[in-house]
Amino acid sequence: MCQSSANAPWHDLCLYTQLVKYEQINETISAASIKAFKRHLWYLTSELVVLALFGEAIPFEERQALGKAIIAVKPETLPDRPSKRFGSGFGKPTFPALTALTILTDLVNSDSWWTVELLD
Repeated sequence: MCQSSANAPWHDLCLYTQLVKYEQINETISAASIKAFKRHLWYLTSELVVLALFGEAIPFEERQALGKAIIAVKPETLPDRPSKRFGSGFGKPTFPALTALTILTDLVNSDSWWTVELLD
């Protein structure tokens, strides 16, 4: 559904919320869908949620709140790479724990500044 990586965090979060709500209709399908979807949360990691600042599909108020959240967690020294990684080399991102109430600003942390710095 998303042709822009800037809109992907918003669309992914909306899809997750819909999958949670679908539990009321069919618990088995909802659980299986959520389990599969949780393996693909790349755009909801703290370093990529920053892209939502540029998403045209995202309500202005959400983008504004996201910008304020990013500014609020600015570290004293900017990271040279994200800290929440596992595995060898650069590592894989640690996916966030989501709930039905998660919003984009909940996904921001100091690792978000890695992308801000990268994008200059």
